[in-house]
Amino acid sequence: MDEHARNTRRWWLKPLLVLMVCASTMLSWYLAHFNPAKHPASFRDALLASFALGGFVAYFMPLFTAKLPSLITVSDRHIFRNRGNIHQRIRFTDIISFAWHTAPEFRTLIFTHRRGRQIFIGVPLDIPINSLSAFLSERLSANEPIHTTIKCEAAERHEPFRHTSC
Repeated sequence: MDEHARNTRRWWLKPLLVLMVCASTMLSWYLAHFNPAKHPASFRDALLASFALGGFVAYFMPLFTAKLPSLITVSDRHIFRNRGNIHQRIRFTDIISFAWHTAPEFRTLIFTHRRGRQIFIGVPLDIPINSLSAFLSERLSANEPIHTTIKCEAAERHEPFRHTSC
């Protein structure tokens, strides 16, 4: 999930997810009482386990998903990013410019969305940036692309990249 999505998410979504997971778990616990072959846990244990499961799903699963590598698919009209269970389609018509950030171990492709936010995609060093830049320039030609290669002192010191520090 990109920074824009994290910043615009409602504050109550994660607590609501915890309650929904808890409610569905407690419903399963309740329905287990109707099966004579099942011996469900006590109400207190089931409630505690359901809140723990809800907290894990809402708060810790996104942390694990963020650590998964992305699968990037490039087509003629868009770039599709899959990471865990998060899918993002970046249309070339929504992109106004792109830039490269080069560090010793990796490169980052930075797209500027027409609404002003930036989208960062990591690119391995074995991918030739000249052919990728030519492809992107061709696709963004209707949008009058601006593309540059950015090399910052901050990248050489392995600090987080900030547009204003270059």
